[in-house]
Amino acid sequence: MRFQSSRNPSENGAVVITEDGCLQIEPSEEFLTAMARQEAQAVHHSRLAGKLAALFFFGMGALIVILAWAMGRIGGEIRHNLMRPRTVRDVEIDASDSGGIRVIMPGEGPQRIALEWERGEIDPAEADRLVAVYNRFREVPPPE
Repeated sequence: MRFQSSRNPSENGAVVITEDGCLQIEPSEEFLTAMARQEAQAVHHSRLAGKLAALFFFGMGALIVILAWAMGRIGGEIRHNLMRPRTVRDVEIDASDSGGIRVIMPGEGPQRIALEWERGEIDPAEADRLVAVYNRFREVPPPE
């Protein structure tokens, strides 16, 4: 079967199936030159895409390192954040059905500190007293 480019008729050739069952392409020189040109363009685009992807991933890696550092700086202050006094209105205390207690309080910036104790880790009577005092303070209107 013969073939020919509709845009450039000199880019032509033939597809031949030989008697031993092999398929062979017999291109013209112009066809080979056009294919080599397209291959060079594809390699160029591929390299460009690879470089852009490398820059993107390098940039993302740098961003992740900076964010991790910042989170470490914020989270690294947990000792001071944990011990800082807070008003009852800024804290959530929940008693679970299984007898545990969860305390959620604001940390530094977007950080929230969550502490949770399961049944057996706390004295149930003390937990009940803590929740009762917490609820009592939550019912009192804030001072103006």
